[in-house]
Amino acid sequence: CREIPKEIAEGLDSRIGRYPSVRNGGCTWRGLWGDTNFPEEESYWYRVMEGLDLETGDPLPADESNGWDVFIQPGARSVEAENIDHLDPGYYDEIVKGKSEEWIAVYIDCRYGRSKGGKPVFSLFNRDLHVAKKMLVPNRHIKMILGADAGLTPAVVFLQRTLRGQLLAIDEEYNMNCGAVRFIDQHLKPHITREGFTGLDMVVAGDPAMTQRSQSDEKMVKQVYKDKGFKIWTPASNALAGRVTAVDNYLAGITEDGPAFQVSPKCRHLIRALEGGYRYAMRRDGRVNDEPEKNEWSHIAEALQYGAMYHGEPAADKAKEETPALSMDEVQK
Repeated sequence: CREIPKEIAEGLDSRIGRYPSVRNGGCTWRGLWGDTNFPEEESYWYRVMEGLDLETGDPLPADESNGWDVFIQPGARSVEAENIDHLDPGYYDEIVKGKSEEWIAVYIDCRYGRSKGGKPVFSLFNRDLHVAKKMLVPNRHIKMILGADAGLTPAVVFLQRTLRGQLLAIDEEYNMNCGAVRFIDQHLKPHITREGFTGLDMVVAGDPAMTQRSQSDEKMVKQVYKDKGFKIWTPASNALAGRVTAVDNYLAGITEDGPAFQVSPKCRHLIRALEGGYRYAMRRDGRVNDEPEKNEWSHIAEALQYGAMYHGEPAADKAKEETPALSMDEVQK
């Protein structure tokens, strides 16, 4: 179906549900079925598969759907690959010979074709390796780090680092066109309560830019978080190389429990950012920019970076967490 233009898909969608007529009992189910190899990033069918707004490509609120259900078969070289016993030994090893990395990603490994618009920042990310096979839940005995990016598109990634060194991205909260106060009061704090994170030891690892004024009032974003009861930590430097390296170290690592980085399947915006939404834009001459593109995926990616940096800092620096004005019990009330 990836070869079917959006206009045709919408035309088909407008014709369903007419037969049999109501006079003859009506139809018992209406809808479209589609089968496909993976489409190119940012295409219409990419938006369908990622649960995005079909017109704009923007993320939808967690309680909204674009109308499609998606079921993904494991890649042919995955340990969970299906029907291997029905093929000649080494079948896929022969197929991939001489093929480009792009072709293999789409036709063998069940991954999106790369957008021609840019180069992924996190080239080490592999969906089969780094996306957990089931939803991750927090360990209530381990501190939870809220990697946070400020601005009018605030984003938070809920992280924990296990005793064996795995960094787990357990959940996310992401909003567009929302100031710090409204984001915390209407989205972040309700999320903490709704997901059962109440009572966990938490610290916000945030962008050093949190020392700038909030878009909602004259307070610094850092002070807004403190007034809402959160402990705050910010890295000494906001340099891109340090932020990217902090994440790459986990993407490249292996622990006794498996890959050093695992992201819960529920973190759809973060997964999309890691897969290439967070990218270096491509210039017309074929070169890529030195700085990642600011887009709808950069905020959640940067939130992850700050959270990853927290665990890379010396203990003495992490001890500089700001004491909140309220207790966490008061925050969660």
